[in-house]
Formats: sequence, C-alpha cells, structure tokens
Amino acid sequence: MKRSLWLRTLLALVLAFLLVACGSGSDDTDTNDTGDSGSDSGSAPTAIPADELECTDDIGCVEVAPGDPINVAYMLTVSGDTAFLGEDSRGGIEIAFADRGNELLGHELQLTGEDSGCSADGGATAAQAVAADSSVVGIIGTNCSSAATAAAPIISEAGLVLISPSNTAPALTDDGPDGTWYPGYFRTAHNDKFQGRVAAEFAYNELGARTAATIHDGSPYADQLQLVFAEAFQALGGEVVFQGSVNVEDTDMVPVLTSVAAGAPDVLYFPIFEPAGNFIASQSRQVDGLEETILMGADGLLVDGFPENTGEAAIGMYLSGPYISGASYDDFLAKWESQIGGVPPSGFHAFAYDGTNILLDAIEQVAQVGDDGTVLIGRQALRDAITATSGFNGLSGNLTCTPTGDCATGEALAIFELTQAELDGNWPPTAVWAPGGTLDGGSDAGSDDGDPVSMECTDAIGCVEVAPGDPLNVAYMLTVSGDTAFLGEDSRGGIEIAFADRGGELLGHELFLVGEDSGCSADGGATAAQAVAADSSVVGIIGTNCSSAATAALPIISDAGLVMISPSNTAPALTDDGPEGTWFPGYFRTAHNDKFQGRVAAEFAYNELGARTAATIHDGSPYADQLQLVFAEVFQELGGEIVFQGSVNVEDTDMVPVLTSVAAGAPDVLYFPIFEPAGNFIASQSRQVDGLEETVLMGADGLLVDGFPENTGEAAVGMYLSGPYISGASYDEFLAKWADQIGGVPPSGFHAFAYDGTNILLNAIEQVAQVGEDGTLIIGRQALRDAITATSGFNGLSGNLTCTATGDCATGEALAIFELTQEELDGNWPPNAVWTP
Repeated sequence: MKRSLWLRTLLALVLAFLLVACGSGSDDTDTNDTGDSGSDSGSAPTAIPADELECTDDIGCVEVAPGDPINVAYMLTVSGDTAFLGEDSRGGIEIAFADRGNELLGHELQLTGEDSGCSADGGATAAQAVAADSSVVGIIGTNCSSAATAAAPIISEAGLVLISPSNTAPALTDDGPDGTWYPGYFRTAHNDKFQGRVAAEFAYNELGARTAATIHDGSPYADQLQLVFAEAFQALGGEVVFQGSVNVEDTDMVPVLTSVAAGAPDVLYFPIFEPAGNFIASQSRQVDGLEETILMGADGLLVDGFPENTGEAAIGMYLSGPYISGASYDDFLAKWESQIGGVPPSGFHAFAYDGTNILLDAIEQVAQVGDDGTVLIGRQALRDAITATSGFNGLSGNLTCTPTGDCATGEALAIFELTQAELDGNWPPTAVWAPGGTLDGGSDAGSDDGDPVSMECTDAIGCVEVAPGDPLNVAYMLTVSGDTAFLGEDSRGGIEIAFADRGGELLGHELFLVGEDSGCSADGGATAAQAVAADSSVVGIIGTNCSSAATAALPIISDAGLVMISPSNTAPALTDDGPEGTWFPGYFRTAHNDKFQGRVAAEFAYNELGARTAATIHDGSPYADQLQLVFAEVFQELGGEIVFQGSVNVEDTDMVPVLTSVAAGAPDVLYFPIFEPAGNFIASQSRQVDGLEETVLMGADGLLVDGFPENTGEAAVGMYLSGPYISGASYDEFLAKWADQIGGVPPSGFHAFAYDGTNILLNAIEQVAQVGEDGTLIIGRQALRDAITATSGFNGLSGNLTCTATGDCATGEALAIFELTQEELDGNWPPNAVWTP
C-alpha cells in the first residue's frame, strides 16, 4: 500500500532536480504523448585538469579537441525510391540537435553522413566510410533492415554504436543462431515481433478473418514480418493458405496473385515497399477469386505517395505502422514545420528524434571533460550507457533497452485505413485500431452487436449478464474511513474521472460505482470481499488500497471469479505465485511492485548519498516488511552492509529502544518504510538517541503525505522519501479535471494508478462483451481475466503498462526520491523530487 500527495506545482519544481543521465525531459505519459525527450536530461560532467584525462576504455575512445565539433553520423537512405525515409529520419535528428541549441558539453553538434540506401550493398559501403572516420562518436541509422544486416558487423568491429529509427526485422536484435545482432547495435523502432502480432490480431479479431495469405519480397524486413504475422494468425486460430514471394524489381504480380486466389483468403498481407506494393494492390483487382479479399500492408507502404501511385485499389486497404499522438508530438510537428517545412514524409521521425536524444544523453553521461574543453568519450562506456537506458519517455513511447538493443515495446503502433480522402491527397490516414483496442485512451474497440437469441455464456468460470437498461456495475474496495480514508478518496476520484472521460457509460449502459470499505487491515479486506463477492452484478473491482487488506481479500475474490485491480498495493508477495507468494487468479495491480521501490531507495542511498551501512525498521505489515527486505537485499548487492533489521508495532509510541539498537551499528542510513504515526515517532525520537546524529533518515510513500512534516517537526528536515512520481501535460489535464469535477487537489499519490486501472478494466470489458441487439451484455469472467492479462503497451498516466501472468502491470518507472526541507515543515507541499531511477 502506498500513499503520497501530488500537486500541480510539482510539474514546475521537478525540472530543477530531474538530472538523470539516461532519462528524458518528457512531460507526458499519455498515449505516446511523451516528447521533448532528453533535452533537459543529464548534468554536465565536472571538468578535470586536461593533463589528467586518460582513456581506459576497453575498446578505445573518441577525443574531441577544444573547439572541434562532436561528430554524429547518419547512415540513411537519401536517394532513390526510399529517399523519403532518410529525409524523415534526418529531420528528427536535426530537431533533436536544435532542442539542445546544437551543442553538447560546450561543443557544436555536427551531423555528417552516408547514403546507406535500402540494400545490403548500400549498408556495407556506408558503414565502411563511417567506420573510417575516427571522429564519429555515434551513428543514427540505418533505415532499412537489409542495410543494417550488412552494416552491423562493420560498425561493431569499429567500436561504434548504431541506433536505428526504422529497422524492424526481428533477427537484428537476436543473438541466437538465427539472429544477426552485433554489439553496438540498438533501435528505437519496434521489433516486427510486435508489428506482425498487431496486424494478425487486427485481421483475426477485428476483421473476422479466418484465412490469410502473405507475400514478401525476400528482404529481411518483409520476410520476417510476414512470418511473425503468419505465426500469430495461426496461434489465434486462423489458417494461412499461402505464403509466397516476389522480387523487388518485379512489375507483373498476376502469377503470384493467381496462386493466392486459389486459397480464397479473407486477407492478403504483403508487408513490402513501393513500387512492388503498388503493383500487388492494383493488380489484385484484376484476378478472379480476390474480389472479397481484404488487402493489408505494413509501414513500408504507409507513405503519402502510395494511394496516388496505386489508384482506386488502395481504397479499403489497411496498413500497420507507427502511431504517435499527443500534445508533445504536436509540438514536435510545429517545430518540423518551422525548422524544416511542411510535414514529415514518413512515420519514423519520432523514433529518430528519440534515438538521437538517447545517444546524446549517453555521451553526456560517460564523457570526461577537461578544463580546456577537451572531451574524451569511451566507446564501450557509450555502449554500456545506451544499454542501461531505462524508462526513457520519448515521443515514440517509453523506451528501455535490452542487452541486444531493442529499446521499444511496440506500443507506438496502430492500424490505419485508406479511404477516398487519402486518394484525394489528404494525409495521413486515420488510425482505426491500436493494440488493446484504444486510440488516445479512447474506447472504440467494442464488440459488434449480436443476435440476442444466439448469445450464450460459454465462459469456463461463468458470466455477468447486464439486462437492457441496467447499469454496468464496477465495485471499489477502498479504505474510506479512519486515518487512511484519504487513500480511498484519492483512488475513488481516479475511478470517477475515468468514468466521466467515457461519458459515464459503456456499451450503451450507465457506468455505476458501488463499493465497500476495505480499511487498511486483513479483517477489513476479508469483510469487504465477502460483501462484493455476494453481488452477482459486479463485473470487476478497483481495490484494495492496502496490501494487508488485499492479502485477505484475494482468495475470496478469486474464488468468486472476479477481477480486482489495485491502484496502491505494492507488497511483492501479492503477485508472486511461488511458495512465498500470495497471488490468486484474477488479481492485478497498476501500482508498482515494491521490488522496484526498494531498489530505487537502495540505489539512491548507496550511489547518490554514498551510504555504505544501513539499518531498517518495519511495522510487521506485508507492505513495510517486504519493502525493507528488498531495500536490504539490493543495498547489499551494491556492496553495502546492513547493520540492523528490526521492527516495531503499529501502535508503538516509544521508539527509543529500537533506535538504541540501531545506533549501536552507527548506520549511514536508517530506512523505515512505514506509516504515520509510528513513522513520526521514529523520526522525531531518532534525534534524541546518541549515535544517530549523522544518520540520514529515509522513508517511503507511506510517509509521503503533507501532514508528516508538521506532525514530526524539525526531525523531518533532511529526510528522503521514495514514492510515486507523475508529471506532464496529460497529468496536468487530469488535475484540471479533478479540480473541476471533484474540487481541490488529490489527497494522495495513487489517483493516476486508479484512473489507469479503471481504463484497463473498462477496455477489457468492452473487448470481451457479447452485445445483444436489445442491449443485453454477456461478459465472460475468465475472458475478462484473460483480456486484462493480455494488456500490453497501455500508455497510462502512470506510465507504460504491460501485465504479467501474475498481475504486475507496472514497470516501476513512475517513482522518484523526494527531499523534505524547511519549506515542507512550513506547509509548502509537495517536496522536491531530487532523483529518479
């Protein structure tokens, strides 16, 4: 269970403190509304005497002399039929440079480059030229996977890094026997394991296709993408009746299309480029047997010239490809129009922008800077810094790099439909579907109306039936009375705003919120669960606030076939199905697992405060005990020593005995992740115990509430607290809705998690419901659990959410460390966020 207070002023305050080398200056965590990345991130390295600069990097360094530029290279396709791709990516690079004033570490940023084309030969030639230039620090490129396949071994051998904005072939980040990955290769573009699955899910679930055919052109991109599509389509229950190929230079597609027609597929998927894609689309309308076949392509055809070059046959086609939206992206497009002119010609400019910022952040992080302006950049250190990129909020989504260079999650994808409007020159086309069935947090993925006579419940654990005119009941199980009532008020507000954003209705039924007070205890959780489980009209539950309540409620809720999504439970055991875990089917949470919060706190203590010894105190609750255990484990992994681990009771007021035991170890840090009032007593009484004068006090989100400093007094000044961190334009809009609809500001820090959990639940209901023409709804309980479990790349206020099989949907990205000062004691709240992971 967590608690904290968030106010609008945090948005301004945090800019002065968020100096994270591999993070970003992103403001948004709404659907791909996450731009301006990197331009504020990273603090300048401290200058050292030039004669002390030394390269100790395993694979060498780039030295930038005083007055020389920092040279970043591109390897893009800037000529021929695919030149629009290079133009698109280069624009993203240039805007990223401009956002930093075209300088880094006191040196001009210089962009040099080579035309890598869209072929293996072009990639190899460009790589050889770039690798021969010892001044190049890093490279943005290539556009085409075939070029990257040939370029990667050359670039890797030269000790360089290459970050691609548009390579998508799965093999490029696969270090297995079928892979072509080389050290130094990264990409901000999605892996086609995502795009192929998105296309297959749309074809099967939304178009109702049960048979499909594919055509590729022999390139790594097209071949691997159609293979992923075919595999995913078959896994869903579909049949692939034909898989064939053409050559890039082919113009007569009738022979292959005749073979396709023999299988009479519902869908023909051909993820290739122009001009071959134009010929396939236009000639398909001349082949008997394909009249009813739906045509589908991928991002290779998601260019403004495709409809014009194809003609009427393009109308009704569906294309998968990048999907970026939001206020920050709108700002980016305004910059493009101002600095470059017009609009981007392809869909990967945001990925180039993000890749450039990741590269520049990493350079800034690892560079040694001499007092004369010399910059020394270790090549292996640069690779390591990019690999360590985590929670980077870019225009294209939330990016965390894997050891083999995949930095994207596939969240920035959608399906687009071509209409007469695009043929008439209006571009881009409309995005009609995204994974999870939502676009911009919307709700347009509902089930088709069905025949009420044929509607039946075939769900393994039963269904909820909502009669015509009846409300759709969502329940809460929150703490709405006593000392922790602010938690329930906070979460309930998030639920109500999510309801309001949908007009208070779903699938033609009023959204109705019922609920029970689960308190912050096992007894409260069990009692609330029994009451909710007895109401057969409840479709799903948002709750609980406290982990102790959830531990008792879960077996009851699970046995009733319900789903429960918690906005603030954080105890690790709740999503652990092992012998020490307490997970039950049907349980999910949008709150972070304290495996993240404990790690964040330990890393801050060890790396930022320089602590080498620590003590912990907990209060016996699942939340506090498990959180301090994680902290202790990580602190020791980092090289620290735990000199004391003790506990108090929730009702204790005299903390001197336990604090005396703490003082015996003279710890650098005392970590006590517990609540008021016990936390107040520990903090205030610690200053009365000899041996703790220099010990830094650290708590967690249980104490991140505005009353804590006032109730504690001077002893709170200088404390550090870990807790949720939400910011950005979309969050600002949410706070405005709160002020308008509820009044004031949220009283705790998990309202955004409640908002996200509610939207995940409502999206899943919409996805699985059978809808009768008379308005009847039948909602399968197991189907609802499965749909929530399948949540992937959900861009919420609290970050990018993908649910695991045991219900953890958050990555821990929405966390920070806050410092309490005299200002908070004087009533100014919230405290400053001074560090993020």
